[in-house]
Amino acid sequence: MPRRYRVYFNKSLEWPQCWSVDEGDQTTEINVVGFRIEGCLAIAHTLPKHASVNRRETPYAWLEVVGVLALQRGVAVFTPA
Repeated sequence: MPRRYRVYFNKSLEWPQCWSVDEGDQTTEINVVGFRIEGCLAIAHTLPKHASVNRRETPYAWLEVVGVLALQRGVAVFTPA
């Protein structure tokens, strides 16, 4: 079953897991070394300038991916259902 995920650069610099994937908030965050999107809808988003959120805990820009997530050797792989 496809789900919505956010994919974004991890600001906390946890090298080599420089990318993060979550389901809309950081309570579901997974750190990965990279990502691959295969045939899924992916839409770019940016945080509005005047958003009332904790900017230290919220990504400034991310991809919203609709698909099925699998982890392969530390890489997030998104595929259609």
